[in-house]
Amino acid sequence: MTTSYIKERQAELKKQKQEERLKEIAKRAEAQAAEEEKRIANELRIQKKMARISGLKTGMENDEEPVAEPKKPKKKTVTKKKTVTKKKTKPKK
Repeated sequence: MTTSYIKERQAELKKQKQEERLKEIAKRAEAQAAEEEKRIANELRIQKKMARISGLKTGMENDEEPVAEPKKPKKKTVTKKKTVTKKKTKPKK
């Protein structure tokens, strides 16, 4: 013999538990979506760096960082070496 107030309390607990599960599912979905966005942003950042390193265009018009062209090495100028002659010292007396 169960009384009606016990059945009501059990029904309330079931409803409460179901609501908590739905909240947990929503929180988990938000966390996964945020992590996915971070992963995508990280991959785009890495792709831009790799493109910049290899010198290729990224195909993205809105690059925040301009792709730098490699600098040309400067030519070294050859200078003539000066010949140094030693001074002769006078012998001591």
